[in-house]
Amino acid sequence: MALAPGTKIGPYQVDALLGKGGMGEVYTARDTRLQRTVAIKILPSHLSYNPDLRARFEQEAKSISALQHPNICVIHDVGSQDDIEFMVMEYVQGDTLDKLIPKGGLPAEIAIRYAIQIADAIGCAHSAGIVHRDLKPSNVIVDKSGLVKVLDFGLAKTSALAAQAGAMETITVGTSPGTIVGTVAYMSPEQAEGKAVDTRSDVFSFGAVFYEMLSGHRAFEGESSAALLASVLRDEPKPLTEVRRDLDPEIRRIVTRCLKKDPAARYADGNDLARDLKRCRETLFPESGTGMSAVRLAHEVKRPRVLIPAVLLLLLIAAGTMMLVKRSRDAHWARETALPQISQLVDEGKFETAFQLATKAESAIPGDPALEKVWKQVTFELTLETSAPDVSVYRREYDDHNGPWIFVGKAPFKSIRQPRGTRLWKLEKPGYVTVIRTTNSLLDRYFVSTDPMTAHVTMDAVADAPPGMVRVAPSKSLKELLIPGFEGMPHLDLPDYWLDQYEVTNRAFEAFVDAGGYRNPSFWKHDFIRDGKKLTFDQAMALFQDATGRTGPKDWVGGQYPKGQDDYPVAGISWYEAAAYAEYAGKSLPSIYHFNRAAGPQFSYLIEPASNFGTGGPVPVGSRQGIGPFGTSDMAGNVKEWIFTEAENGKHYVLGGAWDEPTYMFVDPDAQAPFLRASNIGFRCVKYINPDAIPKVAFDRILSARRDLTAVKPVSDQVFSAYRSLYSYDKAPLNAHVDKLEKTEDDWTVEKIAYDAPYGNERAFAYLFLPTKANPPFQTVLFFPGSNALELRKFNLYPTAAIDALVRSGRAVIYPVYKGTYERGDGMESDVPNMSTTWRDHVVMWAKDASRAIDYVESRPDLDHAKVAYYGYSWGSEMGTIIPAIEPRIKVVTLALGGFDLHQSLPEVDTVNFAQRIKQPTLMLNGRYDFFFPMDATQEPLYRMLGAPKDDKKHLIYDTSHTIPRNELIKENLNWLDKYLGPVK
Repeated sequence: MALAPGTKIGPYQVDALLGKGGMGEVYTARDTRLQRTVAIKILPSHLSYNPDLRARFEQEAKSISALQHPNICVIHDVGSQDDIEFMVMEYVQGDTLDKLIPKGGLPAEIAIRYAIQIADAIGCAHSAGIVHRDLKPSNVIVDKSGLVKVLDFGLAKTSALAAQAGAMETITVGTSPGTIVGTVAYMSPEQAEGKAVDTRSDVFSFGAVFYEMLSGHRAFEGESSAALLASVLRDEPKPLTEVRRDLDPEIRRIVTRCLKKDPAARYADGNDLARDLKRCRETLFPESGTGMSAVRLAHEVKRPRVLIPAVLLLLLIAAGTMMLVKRSRDAHWARETALPQISQLVDEGKFETAFQLATKAESAIPGDPALEKVWKQVTFELTLETSAPDVSVYRREYDDHNGPWIFVGKAPFKSIRQPRGTRLWKLEKPGYVTVIRTTNSLLDRYFVSTDPMTAHVTMDAVADAPPGMVRVAPSKSLKELLIPGFEGMPHLDLPDYWLDQYEVTNRAFEAFVDAGGYRNPSFWKHDFIRDGKKLTFDQAMALFQDATGRTGPKDWVGGQYPKGQDDYPVAGISWYEAAAYAEYAGKSLPSIYHFNRAAGPQFSYLIEPASNFGTGGPVPVGSRQGIGPFGTSDMAGNVKEWIFTEAENGKHYVLGGAWDEPTYMFVDPDAQAPFLRASNIGFRCVKYINPDAIPKVAFDRILSARRDLTAVKPVSDQVFSAYRSLYSYDKAPLNAHVDKLEKTEDDWTVEKIAYDAPYGNERAFAYLFLPTKANPPFQTVLFFPGSNALELRKFNLYPTAAIDALVRSGRAVIYPVYKGTYERGDGMESDVPNMSTTWRDHVVMWAKDASRAIDYVESRPDLDHAKVAYYGYSWGSEMGTIIPAIEPRIKVVTLALGGFDLHQSLPEVDTVNFAQRIKQPTLMLNGRYDFFFPMDATQEPLYRMLGAPKDDKKHLIYDTSHTIPRNELIKENLNWLDKYLGPVK
């Protein structure tokens, strides 16, 4: 039964039925949050109980979401409601290819234009390891501008799985009797026989579609499915020369190659096919706009009965006409297709792809104002200064491990536009050490904004650099220890230093053993302390034996490491042995500061997945792609590493995590007794360039300030009632003054509000964002920002929190200027809790600022007083464990990137005492690799302690660090608000 117009599925309101088939129904619908038309595909309840159909539906969503290409229909959302599975896609106004092919076939130029786009689409899928397996005209849609979109990836599988899937599955899974023949007509012979299929099967299906586009009828015919299968397996299509004599031999050649029965005789994949199609188009229908290519001219001259002068004249006329047509067509593509796709790619954080697409669009619409606005979202201007001239600079996507290095230019250079996002940079010059940096270490910035930025890189001559070491140039702006619970340690400015690129290997340590390292006391500079007692040199050496009693690492045999493990990290050595090797090598063990600066835990979401965690053992050094900000390898995983710095009870820190530990150990601290010789502990060395310039505190003992949040208990209700009274205040008149700011966006207006603060006889401020495309009274979201608000003195919209999407959804956002932030700065620069009364007083003022903002909301008739939400981001999420507990006017809570703090504060502002008093529905959004709020130590304890009923709290974890994918942040936040405040009308 079709859905009636007006039916709501999640935030989508059904408009009309587009079509239906064996796999469900497709409707046009209105996205009530973002005010756009979408296509929504549903699997009705009577079909969703079929596990095969449901699996196919889910597979389609997964396949499309893994692909990003202009010729593949974009998926916006998936979900279920009332036993109805649904998938939301972009709405493409146009017709499917089967409705566009006339009886005699399409004009050859149009057919090739469509064919190239289809081949590009399946080429993108093939590059991602996906085989479509159901390519046919009804699965291709063409919009009014001629843009092609490939649809229906319901039968798509990864290459490995596709190789196991045969024809029986294709015919039976989710296919109604009316569609069997249509599907079979485009199968490859191997798919029809149930054999293994790969990308070449899609090439055959493409050939069948292309044949039909050119001839107007199918390549293979049959009165039944059995007859049709037999035709696919046995027959050759009727030669195109018999059905259409005007086709160029080049076109016929491509069709024939696609339809070869032997897969080995076809094109390897869609990319190979697309290249040949484009060569054919350039030959037959050139689009360069400046004249005739040599290939095209040679082709025309070879044609019989064609006079060269006439050809040249006609071609000159055609070239001018085609240039104008192409410019118009390219401009339309750039404005109507490229610009929306670029914006979407930016939202998804795919800046390199957006950069490439914007570059292509610029050639079609240079200087276009809309494109210039998009460029500012995609890029920043890089000025790169190097200590040596003529340095070749390249960039590469960090997680595209086998991707190409893209040449940027010769440094030094000024103001070259580059894509935002974290990537690797390589600087090369003959005779100099190759430098590898991440974007953030190159720029000395944690967040890469759109502002122009300058980077400085020292290039070291190979002769002047210690072999096997990389220069680390510590950040001048990020000086704290990036270890959870250690944020309160001294902030240090460190000079450059050298660090081993890899962990010390078995081969390198063997040289130490062979050089008499265990017999030479001069290498052993530290007192041997065991269980509080000092050992002699001989007593200590007696403990440093291998499995056969010879001196050496614990797991060696007969003084030798296992055969074939030369380049494996040495392990099973104590802190003393690591320190002795460093002395022998003329180096040192790194301090906790030096290790932490080079490791880059703030990029754990990129480094950890590429490192050796959760495997059966260590691997050769440098064999994984977990590269640090300065080009080191394996600082995450493989073996954890001894650190110079002493912890409590005579232990020493061991950092980075090991192959047999959870990934969060890359950022979490560990400390062990210095005589421990574990099979998962190794080390690397440091060489200080200017030791006297290093603050002495860098080498001091550090005692952990972390508390065990799984063991803490909140205070009693009676005690909490006393704490609660600190947050109350007299409700005096607001004496509000409103300034309407200049409008800079079409979707909202901004007002700056001044009113009396509830403390200190001072004025407080708030910025109020009001939607222009919704009707009051507006639901209102109270926002609390991240800690950079404490550092800035000019108000900033905080774009990473996706506040703009809240306003576009039809909700108002009130953004208080909390005490100490922006124009109310008072010297408070840190959001790290401590035991001071200054911290306590500020927490109380921040909570009162939030309550006072709600007072103002209640004074406005255009704001819905009964529908106020709290949205905290990072620091604001941490404050969100206090404010909703003392503010009952808040009805729903979203906490993004927060958790309990590992530092202790006075009990009246300790978040542990407030969490269980939060009864409002609460959504937590976190990164699995968050180094500020580790999942196990801070996120999960908070979620367990929240006082909201089990069904009214939700914790979503993403494979990120201290960030949430923008589209996910928008989707989940809006869904949560819709659920508990109701959709915006």
